[in-house]
Amino acid sequence: MRFFTHKKSVSFRLDVDTFYVYEIDSRGNIVDDNYKISEPGDHNIYILKKSNWATDNAIMEIAKNNNLRFRDIGFAGMKDKRATTYQRISSQKSLNIKLKDISLILAGKGSRISMGDLWGNMFRVYTGADTSKIAQGIRDTSGRFMNYFGSQRFGRNGINLRVGIALLQGRMSEALDLYLYEPREEGDIRQNEFPKYLKHERMISQLRSRYNDIRVWKMLPRNFSLMFIHSVQSYIFNQELDIRFDMNDYADTLNLVGWDTELNKYEKEILDGLNIEQEMFRMKNLRFLNARGSTRSMFVTPKDLKIYDDYIEFSLPSGSYATVFLDQMVGDMYLNQYISI
Repeated sequence: MRFFTHKKSVSFRLDVDTFYVYEIDSRGNIVDDNYKISEPGDHNIYILKKSNWATDNAIMEIAKNNNLRFRDIGFAGMKDKRATTYQRISSQKSLNIKLKDISLILAGKGSRISMGDLWGNMFRVYTGADTSKIAQGIRDTSGRFMNYFGSQRFGRNGINLRVGIALLQGRMSEALDLYLYEPREEGDIRQNEFPKYLKHERMISQLRSRYNDIRVWKMLPRNFSLMFIHSVQSYIFNQELDIRFDMNDYADTLNLVGWDTELNKYEKEILDGLNIEQEMFRMKNLRFLNARGSTRSMFVTPKDLKIYDDYIEFSLPSGSYATVFLDQMVGDMYLNQYISI
């Protein structure tokens, strides 16, 4: 990824003690401990506060503890795992949970919360460093940054991207094998020996013992499976962003490529390099994963940016990454990395 600034002036890590993420609902209200809602609807609206949990894994645990299916709980979007995050979830049934680093606060009543039902997120980052150096990076660019997808979009060692390419190419079994058995920090893992915290891996392994692989994909949570297709779209977007930066060829928006996208010369070249044909995004074997395509801003400027002595605060629209913004302002954060396939 090409960045406007490469300042080697300050370095800090993001974790549950330094990185706080607060969802902003579609009306512009910040979701925190004091968030309340009273709207027509028969769903209970909860504030889900979590640390060191991915959103989907947290919801899987909540569903399990309340004898519900994953799909019975509504939520608007994924939140960072290595952060302390606040977001809304909804359920017709009352919910409770007794787990470390997960809590639920009843906020009121309303309609079911659906994916994308938010404006964005507010971020508070405790730097433990001289924020004046970060402020200089912001002044150099007016806070405007290139709207890359963050590395977390692509999973460990880019595994989400590789699984997504295999899915698009119709290699259903290989896609599952890649996700389950590619090398990971925990070392080699043999079939049916996944530790409890690898919840999706355990689910897939159990389903594979009973069904064929296409059926397995159809039985997995849709949001989980879509993650892999979205990872491919994100990679294409990031690659085009790199090319356009090098060519000094800027635009207001770029495509998130799908089957209905009018491809430009850059996108055609990137698809050829990935050995992907545009028609593959129709996902003929898994229609519920088809991707029509959309657009995404090439540049983003944070809203309500405030810089204090030891922390900074800002808001970004849905889909834009605080880590990418910080990386471009600071230039030497540990998150800066390339994705290989």
